[in-house]
Amino acid sequence: MKTKFRLPNVLLLLLLVALNGQPADANENPDGRQGREAKTGVDDVPAGAWEFYYLAARPDADRLAQKSSYKFGQEAGCLYDMFLDCYVRREQMVAGDNTSRMVIRKPAIYNAVRSIEKHLGRTVDGDGNVSRESSDIFTRVLQIAVAAVGSDSDTFEDALHANRKNANDLLSLFDNVTLKEL
Repeated sequence: MKTKFRLPNVLLLLLLVALNGQPADANENPDGRQGREAKTGVDDVPAGAWEFYYLAARPDADRLAQKSSYKFGQEAGCLYDMFLDCYVRREQMVAGDNTSRMVIRKPAIYNAVRSIEKHLGRTVDGDGNVSRESSDIFTRVLQIAVAAVGSDSDTFEDALHANRKNANDLLSLFDNVTLKEL
C-alpha cells in the first residue's frame, strides 16, 4: 500500500525538477539574501572590491601595557578586544536567570577572523612569538573587521562564507578590501 503512494510522489518530484532544472527551494535563503549557494571564487573578485571606512585611533599607553602578552603584539591585542566588543554580545536567556547565550553579529566575518587567527598563529618562531609579518597581516584583518561591523557588507560576507574552508582564500579576500580613514 505504501509503494502506491511513493511512486506518484517520486514521479511528481522528478517532473518538477525536470521542468525547473532545480528543486523549488534551491534559491531561497532563510534571511532572504541571494547567492549563498553560488561559490564566489577568490579569482573572480576584482582588486579593491569592497571599501570600508574606519576611524584611525591609536590605543593609549595604558591599553597597550595591558596587552603585552597577546601573541600578535600589543596593537593587535587592543584591536582584538575591540573586535570582540563589536561582534560578540552576551544576552540573558530569561530575566533573573544566570544562564546567558552568546550572540554574534555578522558571523561570516567573525568566523573568518577566527580562522585567520588560527592559521597565522601556527607560524611561530623558536621563542614562541609570531613573526612580524603575520602580526601586521592580522592587525590589518582586525582593522577591516572592525570597520565592516557598521557597514553594508553583504557581498563581502557572502564571499567569506563561500570560501570559509581555506584560510589563504580568506586572507586574499581581506586583501581586496580598501580601508578609507575618516
